[in-house]
Amino acid sequence: MNYLKNLIELPENMFYDISNLIKNSRNQIVYAWQRVFRGFDDRMFWGVSNQLSPMMVKVMDWYIKNKSGYPASLTEKEWNSILKQIKEGFEADIKLDKMDFGKDWKRKWDRLEKKRKKGLMFFAKYYADIWD
Repeated sequence: MNYLKNLIELPENMFYDISNLIKNSRNQIVYAWQRVFRGFDDRMFWGVSNQLSPMMVKVMDWYIKNKSGYPASLTEKEWNSILKQIKEGFEADIKLDKMDFGKDWKRKWDRLEKKRKKGLMFFAKYYADIWD
């Protein structure tokens, strides 16, 4: 009996999957078009941090590996520490967005929120110094 039930449901699921594939493909084309002509796509409005944080983790990772200087008011060691904390702040933002509210979530949330705030504070403070 379950075999027959699964056989009957297969076409419905298949059509659903195909329609989702078509819709998602269409959206990807629309988003690409928007990025070309506007510089950003509609997903930016769903959550700016959801779009910027993953990009900034990659940017900061590249910058940490390829920088050639640091602000005159800091030592190279201090600058490296600040850059690492900025990157960790963006990583914490991503983890907060994907947080599972299971056991011990409050402690994890507080730890990540503290990291996020510290990283974003450094990012704002040294925004003009992140260049090469």
